Amino acid sequence: MKETGIRLSFFFFIGILIAAVFFGCGSRPDVPGGGGIDERWVEDAVFRECTYIKNCSWTEYARNYPGNISGGEAYGCLNVVRIHEKGPDYVHPGEAGIAAIGFMRGVIELSKRNRDIGEFDRVLHKFFTEWSCVNAKGGAQNFRPDDPDEGAWAAKVYYSRWGDFQGISEWNTLPTAQMIIAMWKYHEYLSGLGESVRDAAWLDLARPSVQRAADFLCRMADPVHGLVRSNSRAPDMWIGNASFAAAALQCAARWAGLRGEERYGECASRIVEGIREMRDRDRWALYYKVRRAETGLPDYDNCIDQLCFVPFEADILDPSDRFAGEISDWWTDPGRGADFSMTCRTGDPLDWRYWGTHWKHYFAANEENERLYPGPGFQLAKVEWKHGNATGGPRYTERAARRFRFGYDKKYSNLWFGSDGRNEAGVGNGIVDWRNENDYEKTAGSWERYIDTSSYFIQVIVMLWYGIDTRYVPDR
Repeated sequence: MKETGIRLSFFFFIGILIAAVFFGCGSRPDVPGGGGIDERWVEDAVFRECTYIKNCSWTEYARNYPGNISGGEAYGCLNVVRIHEKGPDYVHPGEAGIAAIGFMRGVIELSKRNRDIGEFDRVLHKFFTEWSCVNAKGGAQNFRPDDPDEGAWAAKVYYSRWGDFQGISEWNTLPTAQMIIAMWKYHEYLSGLGESVRDAAWLDLARPSVQRAADFLCRMADPVHGLVRSNSRAPDMWIGNASFAAAALQCAARWAGLRGEERYGECASRIVEGIREMRDRDRWALYYKVRRAETGLPDYDNCIDQLCFVPFEADILDPSDRFAGEISDWWTDPGRGADFSMTCRTGDPLDWRYWGTHWKHYFAANEENERLYPGPGFQLAKVEWKHGNATGGPRYTERAARRFRFGYDKKYSNLWFGSDGRNEAGVGNGIVDWRNENDYEKTAGSWERYIDTSSYFIQVIVMLWYGIDTRYVPDR
């Protein structure tokens, strides 16, 4: 018995040693939910990405914000990347809205754990009450009543390095919808923190902006196909715009309901029905990306990308739907029907590309086809977690955990600055955009750490470890 005990102890030690080598310092197991372990690491990871988003804020709370300036019309906005010498040079309202949603989820979870959220909360206050409802009238949102795109938000806003408004790219239903969702989620955030006075003031302040934006979305809804155009001059109808518009109109309907009004619900329902008709029933387990106004037919445009699963990510379709699982299956291994795979084809868990996810596959030759991205992997992980959670299918939550691990672990993509304290422009954290599947040394620039990716990071980690969904439609 003594010899057996020694032998068992030896093998137990070897097992622990192998596990330590495999997972490494700062790595975490593939177990969805983390098995209740490493709670401090999870909390620290959420704090790190909230800090990165804070450093993208054009306010005094960002590390590189210049002192002694007013901030101009950009004051309070969220830049798509960290603030540096060019100021708010990369402002996409839609991506900022998505970033704010994950940011709020992270701040709420940190608040539950008694972390200091003061600066985070003030950044959110500046973004919503000062930029989105006051400074955005300086150009980011269309307030011209004689314009058919009145109420729309701009796809991109151009500011000087000091924050002075210079122009926009175009009005677009996608950022419009994403900003409506974020503004409703700010109400849920304030309510969740018990800030009833601030919440009531916010609902009154934001109502005119939200109503204009929701009216614009309804005007852009196609009466025949039920989908949504980008703006009054763009005839084609994209599924991403439609999916977020349906979610946004559900938020706007709830906002109107607070005043006893019934608005926007019927329009949202028609859009959802139009989206259902975009399902590819012949070739691949995906949604088509666009319906052409000229022919009325759907297609994938020039590539496969995350728009092919966006109806489930945007929460406008039931996550228990079998088709959500089929999309995950196809994205993992498309089988004989495709000569490409959207998930790296390696079964070796020691290969750095293990469960790396492609964002796009162009049908024509394109270097983009060789890139593996954490961000779109996180977006798909959200869909997989939602489906697995709704159906009790561990296969899908395990996939979500593996895609997430590719994005944060040093032994895989090694793109998360939070894993080892790297920084660029004096700003740490954030996730570099991509790494080439066939050349490990070829990556995006270290400044290309986009805030929407940080938002997805926060949303997925909260799903996996805390079991909490971040929904783009109103919480029940």
